[in-house]
Amino acid sequence: MLVSPPLPRRLPAVPQPAAVESFFSWVDHLGHSYEVDRASMMRALGLAQRNRPAPARDLIRYTMRMSEDAGRAVRAATGLAGSDLFFMTLPYLDMCYGYGRRSSRRPKETWAFCPQCLAPEGRWPLWWYERWAAACPVHRCYLISRCPHCGTPFTPERTASHRGESGRCWGFGDAPASGRPPAALRKHCGTRLWEIDTKPVRDPAVLHAVERLRDSVTPPALHTLGSCLSTYRVLDTLLDRQVVRVRSFHSPDPLLRRRFASQRSAARGRGDNFSGFLDPRNMTADGIDDSLRDPISRACRLSVIGRILTSDNMSATAHDLLEILRSTNANTSFIPQYQGAQPARPDLDGFLRAVFDQGAPYSSEHRTPQPPPPRRPPVT
Repeated sequence: MLVSPPLPRRLPAVPQPAAVESFFSWVDHLGHSYEVDRASMMRALGLAQRNRPAPARDLIRYTMRMSEDAGRAVRAATGLAGSDLFFMTLPYLDMCYGYGRRSSRRPKETWAFCPQCLAPEGRWPLWWYERWAAACPVHRCYLISRCPHCGTPFTPERTASHRGESGRCWGFGDAPASGRPPAALRKHCGTRLWEIDTKPVRDPAVLHAVERLRDSVTPPALHTLGSCLSTYRVLDTLLDRQVVRVRSFHSPDPLLRRRFASQRSAARGRGDNFSGFLDPRNMTADGIDDSLRDPISRACRLSVIGRILTSDNMSATAHDLLEILRSTNANTSFIPQYQGAQPARPDLDGFLRAVFDQGAPYSSEHRTPQPPPPRRPPVT
């Protein structure tokens, strides 16, 4: 049984969280300030630990959802407000979409990172957990999701927290258990994450889309830009559900152009995801095809979606860039446009009507949805 420790003493100095920083990052940064490891910092904050000696898993759990007891202990130790803690957890990102999205994933499943942001004393933004986290607007480079030296998918759980080792890959760079001598110890990779090379972004539409989406989850701009998140989610859902396919792709970035297939095809180690782009086949340790962890594939989508988001006529631009698959029965139940109080922008209504009319010609006139007819009383 997990028993919460008593409320801790107030810490003498507490750095303020950065804009939309993850709770995991903030605790690591606090530990770096006090020159202690992650486990010692969690004890000082009064956070219960159940996964000794692996406190990173507990920090992942607190980043997923902050319990009342944990929040009370952290507030007592740091003086932070409850809203400051909430802004560092995944339920806050879910709230930004405005229609009741609820995270069912572990944070490490969709994590990508900018190596330069992970330099010593660097901060890890919470929006790196989002599927649109494909590029870093600060360093203008693509994010990466795997260590290039050991192939380990990046997750906060795989990073060391000891003084002098913070920011290193804690995956295993040697052979798996089946290929090692009996009783042989596995060696950690130890690669400095901030020294990993990554490709520069040469498509302004990708950077602009990430900037708009990042600003949409920043608390001061939450209410004015929230519709940008919903519009992105509608278009991304249509691509996921094979309702639409990219018709033309003219990105100025050659790295992205090489991912586009004008015809459905399959190449060695890659497969068409029906959106028009070729995804790498990255298999996890559990044998699951994890294409979502490829930021370049996400950047390809953002290049298309970003052009729609910044267009003066979103519906017309969507028709130019996306092909409606007429053979698909579009079901409105999975489109966020129809599920809550935060729909996509009205500029996209014409395109969405064409989607649900099985590819009917686009009309720019606005059609107000009619309420269903009243039910007749049963005949007695």
